[in-house]
Amino acid sequence: VPVVHIDKKWGALGTSWSVAKKLEEFAADIVISYAQSPGLKACYAKLMCRRKFKLVVSERNFIPRFHINDCYRFIVYHLLADRVISNSFAQMRHMTSRFPMLNDKVCCIVNFVDLEKSHPSDKVHRDGPIRISVISRLCRRKNAHGLIKAAKRLKDRGLSFQISWYGSTRETGYYKKCVQMIERLGVEDVFKICKATRDVKSIYETTDLFCLPSFYEGTSNSLCEALASGLAIACSDVSDNAMYVKPGTNGWLFNPHSVNDMTETLAQIILGGRKVFESYGHQSRRIAQENFPIERFNREYIGLIEDLSKAEL
Repeated sequence: VPVVHIDKKWGALGTSWSVAKKLEEFAADIVISYAQSPGLKACYAKLMCRRKFKLVVSERNFIPRFHINDCYRFIVYHLLADRVISNSFAQMRHMTSRFPMLNDKVCCIVNFVDLEKSHPSDKVHRDGPIRISVISRLCRRKNAHGLIKAAKRLKDRGLSFQISWYGSTRETGYYKKCVQMIERLGVEDVFKICKATRDVKSIYETTDLFCLPSFYEGTSNSLCEALASGLAIACSDVSDNAMYVKPGTNGWLFNPHSVNDMTETLAQIILGGRKVFESYGHQSRRIAQENFPIERFNREYIGLIEDLSKAEL
């Protein structure tokens, strides 16, 4: 697949003009864009391009409150995009309920996981503290503060656990507040903030429980990978999480706005020990195989492209 780099120049419209010229040279019939800013630039390019083409734009995250810039983007999508792809059913429903003019354009294609690369480990953890891993950006919507407070309560109960949060450790204000909270609450020994890494496979291999305490999500890549890796899951009951995490089958759901609910859920897991992790992990793997195979993802995108290619320009 050839890659063409286009320098940003003269702002969004200048970049869109450069994109339009490249699309004319390529004689594009269908254009697929990812993320919000490229989606808007692709819409502008469609206006500027002398060659007509079908445009697919993408919404990759769940947006709990639509702001003026979101409203503007969706109006532009309504006028210029042919399809809007959401990677979560929650975002699709949210968008169409607030912007019904998009009803005929929005569809959901969830993430895929490389099931050969992400697979259950043959390592067995039989002793030591329950190892809980979070793989996520360290930002407000991911709710690190709530999990740190829960860790304090769990430690005060004398429970044996270790939480490791892998994510960006850039010197942001939120990161500094997390570090200060960990020190103030005295949970440095049970809650570690670790640098982001591409070697997530090794993290999953040494993890008993995957946790995701976010206030809201799209379809989390790290959750999909954790399921494929055969891990038991404890996560917030938001967005599409309940579609993939089934209490009593492969995990636990909690209210991310309640530190008490998060604490009680994790305490139940830790007190129960590792006895359910293996059976829950098998179910997680099954759920990933049913929902995230690349064959399903390819089939849905190819179907979308074939439908668009049959429609009149």
